[in-house]
Amino acid sequence: SPQGQGQRLLLVEDEPLAREALANALAALGYQVTAVASAEEALALPDLGSLAILLTDYGLPGMTGLELAASLMSRVPQLKVVLMSGYGPELATINGRFQAGAHFLQKPFSLAELAATLAKLTVQ
Repeated sequence: SPQGQGQRLLLVEDEPLAREALANALAALGYQVTAVASAEEALALPDLGSLAILLTDYGLPGMTGLELAASLMSRVPQLKVVLMSGYGPELATINGRFQAGAHFLQKPFSLAELAATLAKLTVQ
């Protein structure tokens, strides 16, 4: 699988077991991972400016992953975004609010699919 180069990645997943498994897999792939359970936790993190990648679930309590991405991208314009969902990829482009180059991962996905998607972000 393609490896990360120590990029700072924010993982937002409200399901504890999925969050833990993804955080471990991402760390093994070479990413510096901060994992939180909600959009509110994500927005309250210090030093958001050093984030390179946001990997977020679409269905979060209180705010969608799409809304979180829009909020974070307004603060961190260079942020790369991957939206995960069990629903279809049309969620990634609701009202054209997602920036060009954002990526979508259909759940469930394999470690190889995750690694390949993240590798695409580093060559943009």
